[in-house]
Amino acid sequence: MRHLILCVGLSFLMAGLVHAQGRYTMSPNTPFAVGLAATLIPAVTGIALMAAGSFDFDNSSVEVGFLLGAGGLLLGPAIGDWTGGLVGRGFAGFGLRTLSLFGGLAASFAICPWDCGGNSPEASTAGKVAIAGLGLATGLAIWDLATVRGAVRRNQAHRVTVMPTYIPSARAPGLAVRVMF
Repeated sequence: MRHLILCVGLSFLMAGLVHAQGRYTMSPNTPFAVGLAATLIPAVTGIALMAAGSFDFDNSSVEVGFLLGAGGLLLGPAIGDWTGGLVGRGFAGFGLRTLSLFGGLAASFAICPWDCGGNSPEASTAGKVAIAGLGLATGLAIWDLATVRGAVRRNQAHRVTVMPTYIPSARAPGLAVRVMF
């Protein structure tokens, strides 16, 4: 009886994975299109809001534009990965882009705090470090979008699912193995 409860409990935990795998296979173009739209729409809107506020961060539209643009850059490619069923890849890419963008901003503020003069050499170096962090985050977003199609194809190509089960005729637990090619 103890084995039956264990197998039924594990089956309920894993049944969602088996059910989700057997539904359908999506086109690799779908996650790419979703990721591209989730990246470009907020990023372009954010840049437009920042330009409308003359890139002066004392203006609230510039702050909103920065947050919107950064959100599109950081989350957009991850949304495409999540759409394609690549949850781990989506979170990993989101983390790397976030680390590079905000790491560059933190390093630039460490070099030149708020009271640093605009014409000082520290301000110039801090600006270059911030641009480098933004460039790295943008490069990672482009790479993620460029490789999502192949990752979805590889993810859908073959899959092995192992699920615990109970065999009533033998009164014993067992394993159900499903292989997809």
